Amino acid sequence: MPQPKKSRLLDVLAAIIDSFKRVRVGYMIIGAWALAVWGRPRATMDLDFFVMLEEEALGHLGEQMAREGFSLDER
Repeated sequence: MPQPKKSRLLDVLAAIIDSFKRVRVGYMIIGAWALAVWGRPRATMDLDFFVMLEEEALGHLGEQMAREGFSLDER
C-alpha cells in the first residue's frame, strides 16, 4: 500500500480532530505522531488516537465519523 503524502495526512488529522470536537469527545494523539512531538520521530505515516467516551456514545461517534467519510475496521 502506498504511503500517504504528509499534507494529505495532515488534512486527515484535522478532519478527525474536527469530528471529535463536534461530538465533544476527549482524545489523545498517541503512537508515532506523539513520539515525534517529544523528540523521538518514527518513520510511520499512520494516526493513532486514544478516545475517551462512554460505551453508549461510541455509536454516535461512529455515525459522525461516517458522515465525514471515515470507516471503522472492526477487526
